[in-house]
Amino acid sequence: MAVHVLQGARDETDCPDPDSLELCQCDAERQQGPVTFRTLADFLGRWDVSRSIRQDDGSEGQFEGTAEWQPEGTGALYTETGQVWLGGQGPFLAERRYRWAADLSVSFEDGRFFHQIPPQGGAVAHWCPPDQYDGEYDFAGWPVWRVKWRVDGPRKAYVSSTRYIRSGT
Repeated sequence: MAVHVLQGARDETDCPDPDSLELCQCDAERQQGPVTFRTLADFLGRWDVSRSIRQDDGSEGQFEGTAEWQPEGTGALYTETGQVWLGGQGPFLAERRYRWAADLSVSFEDGRFFHQIPPQGGAVAHWCPPDQYDGEYDFAGWPVWRVKWRVDGPRKAYVSSTRYIRSGT
């Protein structure tokens, strides 16, 4: 379930006339549109995944598969499976798992923290010595959404762009 928040008048202190708060909020929504905050429940279920991988050396790869968020305690287990093609080779079977918490923090399968997703989308980062991961979550086209990672370091240098679309839509 998504939570909508206005990027304008939030309460009486943001509106010049507290008796007109509802009108101020409607004005703010018309001018700027609502900001949608995603919750873990929005992700539960099965999604089709398409990913392009562009190495800094010019080589390219892709991943096609599915991702599934299954409830697990107060969070969810993310399982991604599919086929990957890298450097003109493949397809190879690929699978990975993450644990998502109710607050949208993401951990590796072994429990190490990875990053915290902004519920409205936006920038994230993860330092994995010696490589830096800088990501961007984009929920603007929901229920189609995207994640882009730029990875820089001596071991890795690539951009990964992933699109998720609810399976069966």
